Amino acid sequence: MNHSDESSTQSLAKARLALKHQDYAGARSHFEAHLEQRPRDLEAEMELGLAELLGGDEQRFALKYNKAAAHIARGQCT
Repeated sequence: MNHSDESSTQSLAKARLALKHQDYAGARSHFEAHLEQRPRDLEAEMELGLAELLGGDEQRFALKYNKAAAHIARGQCT
């Protein structure tokens, strides 16, 4: 595993832990860091949308949902 993969994996783990602890801003930050390295990670994109929704930002949730749906439509997800 190279440094980029390790950093991405750590960001994803931190994001999920923050989400579990209802730290939606922290979760958002870590999901975004992960997605910079893995832009086709549909599951992380959807979890970011969930963090947005639970954090009270319905508009950002809708943007993330639509982005994930576009990835699916184009077959660009992992």
